[in-house]
Amino acid sequence: MRWETLKNGALLAVAAESQFDAFLTVDKKLEFEQNLKSLPLPIVILDALTNSFETVQIFVPIVQRLLAAPLQKRLYVLESNGNVVELISPRK
Repeated sequence: MRWETLKNGALLAVAAESQFDAFLTVDKKLEFEQNLKSLPLPIVILDALTNSFETVQIFVPIVQRLLAAPLQKRLYVLESNGNVVELISPRK
């Protein structure tokens, strides 16, 4: 599979078909680009300033806690302060 060739909904669909438990990203636009009421799998967005290792590593314990339990097919936004915002529709 050439994952890098897949875009948007196609990438999410293939991840779901491949039985991924969740889709982890730093792409904050995804919240507004996808229909959150019909997601094919749970999506976790790290609310990070950049995608550098130094920036995203602080999210590791938050991600571990979140993935310890089954997730609904919803969008989860992880904030650096440890808050988890669960969305079924985009924020205004």
